[in-house]
Parts: sequence; C-alpha cells; structure tokens
Amino acid sequence: MKKIYALITGIFILVLASFVFALELTDVGVTSNDGTGAVAMAGSLEGGFILETDGNAGTNYEIQFDENTDADDDIADGLFGLFLIDTTVLREDLKQYYEDRGTPEPYLSYLKDAVDGTEPFVYVDGTTEKPTLVDAAQHDHNGGIKLGMIVPGDYPEGTYVVQGNIANTDGTNNGTITLKLIIADASDEQGVSVTIGEDILVTVDPSNLDFGVVKPSESPKLGPKIYFNSSSSNVPVRITAQVSDNDLFEGVDLDLGEWTAIEEAIIDLLAGEEKEVDTRITIPLGTGPGAESGTITYTVTGLPPT
Repeated sequence: MKKIYALITGIFILVLASFVFALELTDVGVTSNDGTGAVAMAGSLEGGFILETDGNAGTNYEIQFDENTDADDDIADGLFGLFLIDTTVLREDLKQYYEDRGTPEPYLSYLKDAVDGTEPFVYVDGTTEKPTLVDAAQHDHNGGIKLGMIVPGDYPEGTYVVQGNIANTDGTNNGTITLKLIIADASDEQGVSVTIGEDILVTVDPSNLDFGVVKPSESPKLGPKIYFNSSSSNVPVRITAQVSDNDLFEGVDLDLGEWTAIEEAIIDLLAGEEKEVDTRITIPLGTGPGAESGTITYTVTGLPPT
C-alpha cells in the first residue's frame, strides 16, 4: 500500500465567501475519519468546523464534506484547486515539517510549492453528484486517486486559509470558495476519569443463632429467623456461609424456597433489600447430650452479572 502524505491537519473550520449571484456551496458539513469511521466535525459554516488531532505522526485523518453538502447550481466537471493564501504558521516552518517527517519526492517538492501557494493543497471535485474534497498531492502524484483531504495527526498547530474558484457547467456562474482550517493538538488536553467503587455493607441478625434444646428424635426442629439486610449497599450482593469450629452445625438448613444446607445456600439481595429466612437444625441420632457451640462465617460479594 502506498503511503499517504497529508496536506493539512487539525481543526477544520469552513468559511464560505462568494460574490453576488455567485455559485455557492449549501448545507455545508464536514466529517473526519481516522480509519475507524467517519465522524461529524463540530461547528458550523459561520463559526467553523473543528478537528482535534492526536499528535501522532502515524495517524491520518481524511477530511470530507458530509452527504448534505451541495451547491446552488451544477458545478462543472473537473477539479478546482484551493491554494494556501494565509497561515499563522511560518511557511519555512511548514516546509521544515515535511522535511523532518521524511516526506519522499515527488511529494516533498509538491507540498513545499503548496506551502508557497503555487500548487493547490486540496481540490473541490465537480465530477461527483455532490461536491467533494480531494487531496491534491495524492491525486497528482498517486495515479489520480481521489481521497479526501489527508491530515496527519502531528501537523503544526495553527490557522490555515485556502481559497479557489469554482464554476457552473456552462461557465455563466462562478464563485470563490474559502476554507479556513484551524489545527489543534488534542494530545495537549488532560483527560479526566473516575471509576465508581461499590459500597457493600450487609447486616445479619440475630448475632447469636440459638436453637434452644433439641432432641435428636425431634429434629429437624425450626429455629429463629435470620434477617439479611443490604440497606447500606449501593449494588446487589451475594451472601454465602461456612460453618467453623463445630461440624454439628452443618446440619443447619435455610428455607430459600426449599430447605438448603447452610453451606450450600446462596442468598442474593438487591441494593437496599431485606430478606427474612427461616432456619431449622437436624441433630443426628446417637448424638450425646450437652451444650454445643460453633461459628457461621458469612461472605458477602457484589452480585455477579446475569
């Protein structure tokens, strides 16, 4: 693939000048495309259209009129050159930019002439159904290819004004087109971002789950309710449990629509939700009498996405 060397980059501000009864462009809009798809450039014909470059020499923006841009008369078939008539950047600095970039011939000589205003930077194409922009250097030195105006991401910041004449099909209506381009390097801007964390706080009541006196022959026996409350959480939560210190309490079940062993239970709560859960305990036959105690540890996490 042949390399594309750009003419002008940056913020693209379009200002139209014409004589009385002169041929004019209408409903002018402009897009830029860095290879990921055309994007409408902010602005207006009166105030200008803006393209912010990324400061990267490897990025090329293709600037083009949008699909609404038209003319108030049929433009004659042909390419109408727009020449650099004014810039806030020193012309010698622009020529040096192309040299430092390693621009090969014949592009280098052509672009230096374009900086001097003796060759067009861009054409307005009258051969298409609606007017389009054509990169002049690419067209003239790359087999007549018709690309939009190619703008490198590291082009010098500043204001550029190009101007040229267009004519209608029978030559009775002419107009002067002036395009003002202001280049700004968006890489100078400071981005700002924040990631919002999760507030996860769950209360479990009561603090002591006391089943009282339970005979093995009477189990399973219902016990106290457990209240899970996520009122201080800003996200849904998932609660799981693990029994420690005493395997006897692995016989605790929770009523989650069906009785489920506590270590297999999953309790899901929405942010701010409270859930009331019945409990029961089963004491295996043959278990000797006496007081037993243990610990249930709850693990609370954000609810996985569904």
